[in-house]
Amino acid sequence: MEQNEWLFYNAAMGARFRSSSLTDKSTIAYLKSDNSYKMTGIFHTDDKTSDQLRYKYSPTHQDAAVCCVPNAGRIYNYFLEYMWYTQGNTLIKTMYGPSELSTNIDGNEIIIRETSRYPFENILNFEVKTPIDITIKLRIPSFAINIKCTVPFIKEDNFITIKTNKDSCFKVEFEAAIEIKTDFLGDIYFKYGACLYCLDYPIKEDISKNHPLEGFYDIHCVPLVEIDTTYKVSSNIKPILKKVENNTFISVETLTNNILLKPIAKTVLRKVTFKRQ
Repeated sequence: MEQNEWLFYNAAMGARFRSSSLTDKSTIAYLKSDNSYKMTGIFHTDDKTSDQLRYKYSPTHQDAAVCCVPNAGRIYNYFLEYMWYTQGNTLIKTMYGPSELSTNIDGNEIIIRETSRYPFENILNFEVKTPIDITIKLRIPSFAINIKCTVPFIKEDNFITIKTNKDSCFKVEFEAAIEIKTDFLGDIYFKYGACLYCLDYPIKEDISKNHPLEGFYDIHCVPLVEIDTTYKVSSNIKPILKKVENNTFISVETLTNNILLKPIAKTVLRKVTFKRQ
């Protein structure tokens, strides 16, 4: 389930269009790379012979194939459907995010509401409404280096078990640390909690096609600044967390300057991987 959560919050959310100047549009990328420097249809934008059309934002992608749009829509339903499991009279939380569960145990109505900013913060607030005592198990993310909880719990394998006394509220925090990972090319990337982080580039948005239904467009994006793809970081780099208002950034010192990385889900054009010195 952790891999499902990782794909949902990074690959799926990172393929959505997030507007900076236009009103947010209902568009997604058919194909989206981690390092994304332009979204104008083709991947290698200097290849004039390419007939690739999929590296752009569209509500239909009808010039390529229309399967990606319904798949992008129903992934939300799948994600919500598998957030909770049951094991006898135990409710098991496998994936996190703001949500509400309504179910029943032995004819008793149970409502569990999670209020959080997950995955951008790792603090989860639970409100449980139940006429009976129940047991709740919460998956421990692999990134958790420590667990804080406002009620007693038992740690079992990859879960914590909490027994609730009818209606109750509790808070859980999965403490995390910045992780530096290496890809198959030897480049490094950064993650914190459930989020992959990247350098965000400001974009210029152009409507490349108007659809018959008002408010739906195909959109091309190019960077507003010259992109430096040669950023290098020191082998002994020590990134730090930086809070700006309600946002968490990773501050990274490159060989030329200091940059702030943000979650990939909040970006359009971005750089994810970096060379080592």
